[in-house]
Amino acid sequence: MKTHRSIVGQVANLRPIGNRPVATPNVFSTGCTGLSTVQPAFSRLSARASSPSPAATRVVAGTRAPSLPSVPAMQPRAETLRLRVDGLTIEVPAGSMVSAAVAMAGASKFRRSVTGQARAPLCGMGICFECRVTIDGRAHCKSCQIPCEAGMEVETDA
Repeated sequence: MKTHRSIVGQVANLRPIGNRPVATPNVFSTGCTGLSTVQPAFSRLSARASSPSPAATRVVAGTRAPSLPSVPAMQPRAETLRLRVDGLTIEVPAGSMVSAAVAMAGASKFRRSVTGQARAPLCGMGICFECRVTIDGRAHCKSCQIPCEAGMEVETDA
């Protein structure tokens, strides 16, 4: 019988919308699920949200809002490296890739294919293997993946 009374009490809380009653769970006001309308719960919730807390409304005269710390401007790198590309000594900015150094040296062809066709970098991220050069005597190095080092010897195959 207790179950019957609780259902009757819950049905009494139904509020008709149009020509049919709507029952929705109400977890906003009671903290537990029970049948009720959404309208009273949202009105209480919005009333709480619209009244600011006393700490948020406190303003001290003559003060400004805190500002973010200033970030120093980036300075261009003055450091350069010297390396040799096909016997030509060039200077490149520190952190440059070997493929950029070869391009700065004026080479438009990095290697030759098996059939003798000239090849140059295509993807710039090491997938195509077209940027292979010889670095310090080590053949088939992907130049787009290797940063320049001082005194490096780079030889193209073209």
